[in-house]
Amino acid sequence: GSVTDEEFFAALFAGAIHDLGHPAVNNIYCVKSRHPYALRYNDQSVLEMYHVAEAYRILRSDSKYDIFQSILDARYSNIRS
Repeated sequence: GSVTDEEFFAALFAGAIHDLGHPAVNNIYCVKSRHPYALRYNDQSVLEMYHVAEAYRILRSDSKYDIFQSILDARYSNIRS
């Protein structure tokens, strides 16, 4: 089947934020060392959750960075899911 505009954008966005702010250790290290990220994300996909959360934190930190500010809530939810 064909890819929707939201799916295409989500794939590009995911590639752009992949490994954003990576601490140069892996998930297992984060969990075993009780790293703050592991505690925050309950030991589940620690770095993946961190990268996404950090990207959205940056986007929301200033309206000049918020590429989602003008899209409808339904589209925003679809991209985030």
